[in-house]
Amino acid sequence: MTREPYGGGRSEQPGTASASWEWLHTPPAPSPQSRRLAATLSKTLRPIADRLGTGPREVRFARMLFDTLGRGRRPSDVARTRTVMGAIPAIHLAPRTAVAGSESAVLYVHGGGFVFGSARSHAGLAAWLAHHSGMPVWLPDYRRAPEDPFPAARDDVLAAYRYLLGTGIPAARIALVGDSAGAHIIAEMLVQLAGRKLPVPGAVVLFSPLLDLTGESMFAADRLHRDPFASPRYALRAGAAYLNGTAPRDPLVDVLDGELPRWPRTLIQIGDTECMVPAAEHFADRLRNAGTPVALQIWPGQVHVFQSVAARLPEGRAALRETGAFLAAQMAAAAPSAAS
Repeated sequence: MTREPYGGGRSEQPGTASASWEWLHTPPAPSPQSRRLAATLSKTLRPIADRLGTGPREVRFARMLFDTLGRGRRPSDVARTRTVMGAIPAIHLAPRTAVAGSESAVLYVHGGGFVFGSARSHAGLAAWLAHHSGMPVWLPDYRRAPEDPFPAARDDVLAAYRYLLGTGIPAARIALVGDSAGAHIIAEMLVQLAGRKLPVPGAVVLFSPLLDLTGESMFAADRLHRDPFASPRYALRAGAAYLNGTAPRDPLVDVLDGELPRWPRTLIQIGDTECMVPAAEHFADRLRNAGTPVALQIWPGQVHVFQSVAARLPEGRAALRETGAFLAAQMAAAAPSAAS
């Protein structure tokens, strides 16, 4: 591995308060496993996604498929419990050794284009995150489109965040982590915090964030280099099902160019094969220009939410180790202020 700045030179360091976490340096080229995965997805799931709609039968198919794909090897040192966060069903994943301290938590917001994905499909990814961060992870089953369009998902995640605050965990020791559409929901929720006089969490991590609901940047990027997995066509259709008539440039949902609230320290990880890279770069620039410490890490040869197949990809495991180190460092830095 080359010893370069974060993300092979395409990144922004997250500030001196994170200096205690050891930088991971991405490999100069993808592993053979990553190359095979990208080639397989390009011939299988990408063509399906291009044609998939959001009708009842297609939604059932997508949900069943991704709940099945989400199964896999999980760490043995993480206990899994079905629970509720107020009125929101959830899975709680607790590592046996909470190295980041007992009064800390990760609120994980799963992706799935606002339409599929669930606590079940993402329990494995969340368990590995608990393993690498030493923090308990809460994985809410928020309502999904098209049955429950915007703002149902945002409101459920906000309720889950309120629940964690209500348990006595300081906001500075809560991290929000989300992938794909889950990253969009996190951004929507952060816009709401100031108006509702709620404190900002201590850290944010976004995996392969879906930020542009107009689809413009995704289609432009996909024309230049075809994404082997994520389909701009499906993202646009799923986004429309979620918006349900709300304009994608409405300030409540335009997280890419709309109001930028006070953000905590942020880590963004994305693969360089993804059509969502331009939006991630633009968003990271906006955060940096607003004074938010942000690290954008672009991984060579990786597909959309490659962290979800960490059990099979060395890059997925390395990315989750880095995420765990980032979260542990942020929680450690927050401990004195949270205790005072």
